[in-house]
Amino acid sequence: MTDDPWALCHLDDSFDSSVLGIKGAQLQWFEDRDSLIAFLLEDFIDLLADAGELDEDEVASARERFTLLVEQIRDDRGLMDALNDLASGLRRIAWLGPLSELAEVSDDFAAGLRRYFWT
Repeated sequence: MTDDPWALCHLDDSFDSSVLGIKGAQLQWFEDRDSLIAFLLEDFIDLLADAGELDEDEVASARERFTLLVEQIRDDRGLMDALNDLASGLRRIAWLGPLSELAEVSDDFAAGLRRYFWT
């Protein structure tokens, strides 16, 4: 693992959290940004396909749209927002970025994660 691995946290957005109380969350670590992007373009889309019961044509279309967004948007926050728009109602990305940024930024997710692990 590198000195500054990348993290991806995504939540199951396919059910009403107010009914169940929690959302299925996954926090995953990647060697670098390229590895994280490869996951998004393959495995993450497969998760969306399962949750949304997408057929093969819809999965292919989703891969094309995700690939286009990755190529067009270089800002990680902007990419996260755009991917969340496409995945709305299925999964929501709460964090996409390097560990160093996660340790320093003061948004709600990063602050909550630090509180969970360090208090």
